[in-house]
Amino acid sequence: MNQSIDEEYPLWRFSLAEKTQHQMKAVKQPHSQFLLLWLAQFESLWLDLEKGLKQVVNAPHSRLVATHRFVNMDRLKGRLTPKLEQAVNQAKENRQWDKRFRLDKKVLSVDTPENRFIKSVVSSSISKLTKIVNQLQENQLEPDKQRISESFFNQLGKWQASMRFFQRQPMFKEVGNFTGLSSESLVLQQKPGYARVYKIWQQLKWYLELLQGQNNLSLRSISELYEIWCFLEVRRILLELGFEQSESARVAMVNNGIEVSMQDGMKGAFSFKRDDGVEIRLAHEPKFNKNGSPIKSWTTTQIPDILLEVTFVDGQQFVWIFDAKYRIKKDSNKERSPIDQGDLAPDDAINQMHRYRDALIHQNQSNYEQVVKSRPVFWAFALYPGFHAQTSKPNPYEDPINEIGIGAFSLLPSESNEGSYWLTEFLAEKLGRAKTVYDKASSDKHFVEESPRISYRGTSISRFTDLTIAANQLGPNRNELYVNQFNAGKAKFYHTRVAAFKRQKIEQHIVIEARYLAVALTQLEGQKREIKYLYPIIKAEKVKRGDISIAQAGAELSFNGDELYWLFTLGESLILKNVMTQDWDIHFKLNFMLLHLTQVDFKGV
Repeated sequence: MNQSIDEEYPLWRFSLAEKTQHQMKAVKQPHSQFLLLWLAQFESLWLDLEKGLKQVVNAPHSRLVATHRFVNMDRLKGRLTPKLEQAVNQAKENRQWDKRFRLDKKVLSVDTPENRFIKSVVSSSISKLTKIVNQLQENQLEPDKQRISESFFNQLGKWQASMRFFQRQPMFKEVGNFTGLSSESLVLQQKPGYARVYKIWQQLKWYLELLQGQNNLSLRSISELYEIWCFLEVRRILLELGFEQSESARVAMVNNGIEVSMQDGMKGAFSFKRDDGVEIRLAHEPKFNKNGSPIKSWTTTQIPDILLEVTFVDGQQFVWIFDAKYRIKKDSNKERSPIDQGDLAPDDAINQMHRYRDALIHQNQSNYEQVVKSRPVFWAFALYPGFHAQTSKPNPYEDPINEIGIGAFSLLPSESNEGSYWLTEFLAEKLGRAKTVYDKASSDKHFVEESPRISYRGTSISRFTDLTIAANQLGPNRNELYVNQFNAGKAKFYHTRVAAFKRQKIEQHIVIEARYLAVALTQLEGQKREIKYLYPIIKAEKVKRGDISIAQAGAELSFNGDELYWLFTLGESLILKNVMTQDWDIHFKLNFMLLHLTQVDFKGV
């Protein structure tokens, strides 16, 4: 989990500013909004500092410095100046053999103000890092503050080791203590290495001072880490399904000097697109309130952890809500739960999903038209760290997900991604997988599922006004009168097994919503079936086969009379302008199609 977070947001998981003091007025928030901590910038500055120090050590700045020393007469070597030569001759005449003579010489020296500044940077870095490590180790002794990982201590140790390496360089043995600069230095401003160190130190020293002044230097809470990991795991799954992240839509950040955070959940959303035209926005902690547009919350502000907004080619949008909870249901609560299959999501997390779907309202308003309100959240799921054999067992929340669109998915880090198998398969079913040729994406299949069709009592929900059931045969052993009625476009009833719809996974509400029925009839030559007539469906009801009369069925009862059938009561038929045909040997199958009014002759039969 830490590796996944560090790859996308380096060192975000280290919480270095949980509590601020002095001029920060001691503010402590229980939960921050997806912060990308400034420590990532600190590490970047540190690496640049090391590069600059390497340049300084390899090519140090030096200058000629006048030096002098006193030596005995017998230690004088080389060519002497006329003045020194005269002094030596005079000493010989006076037999002053032990007299010492002054030698003046100019040598290259690295003990310059610029190098003293560099040495001060190295020493200050070591000193401040040592204080930070000591402070952290003291905090680790307290039971309620043992939250620093070994990897972070190792990172601090590496930073200390790199500075000590530079401190041991021979050049710094000749360099004195830094006492300031009497004037501006062109070396620190322009020379390679020196200019880099000077520029970086102006920023880095404030980071070190802030680090040194904190009492609560720690990792983020595991619940925050899990939440961000879930967000990144959903992103990984989308990439696995063939979506490509837009490079132009980078996350918008706000830097307030202490931390870097997302400007806003939706403004900082990841954008994805696939070759079939489906577009997705993945947002972390978007805020919805009464001033929001087009989605708002009329009462209280709603902040779901993860929002997935899917836009299909036809422009239809769906919103999925995910909320990460690093908790599982307590054993005492499992006794009252209708679901009893291992680790489960907390009840309050499931209740929160109901709240999100009910609270968020989408407003659609065109020019000079009244505002149309709708609920945009099709599915809402809690994410929890439950342990399940996901590749071999079904999700315990599979039934509520299919029936009402609310449930939960277990999500756990694993090397082979088995801990996110259920969620991956669910998203693949709804969005499709990566493949060479994409089917034309359509939002219709999502509207015909069971959960989006649940309406308020006393009302109904209808997606289509011209949905047509197309049956490719009447069925065997129908009497001549029954067949002639269909051939003449004067049929009054049609029936078929409920099992036939279930076999093709056609939900009950789709059958009820259908407005028309079309039946393919075998022609005299017997090679083709044709659809000439369209029947408005007056009523569709489930009845037992034994309750269907011969006039309604066109055949006598010859088997189980308790089996359920759909019985359609038909209105006056309409003539299709263009006859539809199919091969006669196709097995019985029910199809659904959308009818365009231009295809129908409304004169009837």
